[in-house]
Amino acid sequence: MKAWLNKLKQMSNFAFLSNSMVNLVIRIVGLGAGYLSSLIIARSYGALAYGQLTLCITIMTVLSIGAILGFNIGMTKIVGELFSKENYQGIIKSYHKVFVLTFFVSSLVALLVFSMSSEIAMLFNKPNLAPLLHQFSIALIAMVIIYLISATLQGMHYIKLFTFVNIVCQQLLLLTLLILNHYVFKTDLVSLYVMGYGLTMIISLTLLYKVFAKFDKKIEAVTSYSLFEMCKTSLPMFITSSVDVLMNVIDVLVLGFFVKDIANVAIFNISQQVSGLLLIPLVAINSVLAPKVINYYSKKDFSSLRKIINDSTKVIFCLAFPGFLCCLLFPKWILHFWGPNFQAGAHVLMICAVGQLFSASCGSVGTVLNMIGKQKIYSMIISTAFIINIILDILLIPRYGGEGAAVATVVGLVFCNTAGVIVIKRTLGFWTFYIPFLRRQDNIEKLIERNNDSKAI
Repeated sequence: MKAWLNKLKQMSNFAFLSNSMVNLVIRIVGLGAGYLSSLIIARSYGALAYGQLTLCITIMTVLSIGAILGFNIGMTKIVGELFSKENYQGIIKSYHKVFVLTFFVSSLVALLVFSMSSEIAMLFNKPNLAPLLHQFSIALIAMVIIYLISATLQGMHYIKLFTFVNIVCQQLLLLTLLILNHYVFKTDLVSLYVMGYGLTMIISLTLLYKVFAKFDKKIEAVTSYSLFEMCKTSLPMFITSSVDVLMNVIDVLVLGFFVKDIANVAIFNISQQVSGLLLIPLVAINSVLAPKVINYYSKKDFSSLRKIINDSTKVIFCLAFPGFLCCLLFPKWILHFWGPNFQAGAHVLMICAVGQLFSASCGSVGTVLNMIGKQKIYSMIISTAFIINIILDILLIPRYGGEGAAVATVVGLVFCNTAGVIVIKRTLGFWTFYIPFLRRQDNIEKLIERNNDSKAI
């Protein structure tokens, strides 16, 4: 163990990996609170209530991603470029322009959901969802603002604050509200979620403006992006982010449409969430990696870029593998914590775990492609994967239920990651995947040539 730690410390990107581990710990705290909340809900309210809640949250998540117009990713790139130039006033001006636009759009979407909740519920042939969607529409604006603040903090390299806002804050608040609801006051689940999103938005805004207050107000902005320029950057990412989210939730939506017993949605969702634990390292490292990729790529330092991407992929795989073995060997024992009914999702958990390990072995494919200006290509890749996923969902779910949805998800993940790895290889000259004991043949000559060309310029 000591020898492995010494080897890790000798890596040129040890500081980057250390920051990633700190971010990973913070993220684990937030996700731990989220899983505790799901345990309380599943055991206290049952699979039926959990299924209704899951379907409502999924619908609102899809609508909120549409309302933010791609700025949940675009702002990371825009703010990252301004931050690297120390153009702090440009960051503030850009944020305010985007805030006004997304607030207006999200308000319109929230109003539509509020007025059409019955129609949306009937689309899934589940009229009981209507009052829940009616309540949830209020939270949509808060969800969009939280996405925007998270992306802004990430672009400014405030990774710990980004993780707190994006994951930890809302989950801790929800867990606190669930406990208080049990002992102090009694209200419905949806109201607790709406309160959680509202409080998270207020705390996030406070933290962001504390960061803005640190900037020297005497420095005038050298460059200020127009709203049109920012939309031009973010709209291709809007397709990517929308399809990316849909890839994660389409199975729940199609299951909700086809199955009569909505408890099956809860069982699938919990199984999928547990397998998602394998990608905690990937998500944690992505938030730290994105600004680094922008920095190295803008400087044409491809050797450092290769080093940091390959090191991060190796760490992601090594951290995900033990969890994969647990999901493969003890699926029923793991799901039993949520209740006996949830053990029916054992096969779903095993199938999803295979797909998540494959994603871990490929590394931060989507983040790298978005940050090196290949967001349009990535949009096409993820859109194709989404089409494959939804076709398989429609074909498999009516016959195989949750297991069919899991297979569809894994096939989509494999296609998306494989295509992304190939594009990165052709663009940068090196592979991003990591498989133990397998040596990759990177095009070192191409990397050296790129570095020499950049120095000559």
